[in-house]
Amino acid sequence: MVVLLLICGCIPKLGALANIIPLPVLGGAMIAMFGMVMAYGVSILDISILKNQNNLLIIAVSVGLGTGISAVPQAFKGLGEHLHG
Repeated sequence: MVVLLLICGCIPKLGALANIIPLPVLGGAMIAMFGMVMAYGVSILDISILKNQNNLLIIAVSVGLGTGISAVPQAFKGLGEHLHG
């Protein structure tokens, strides 16, 4: 994989080929890729971890905040300047 990326970086025509991929195609691929990463991460969690309601709440809040902040960044404008990165 690293060699392929090096070749694409050194040969401008291959880099240009990667650059013409439409943004909706890249977005769809990213949704599938990050969904698989998240599904694999959840599958790693043991079923005993998921039976505890406190652990489920921690997982739900962390995933919800992680996706919510990136999806609707203006929702957190009223939190103050010290919380904005």
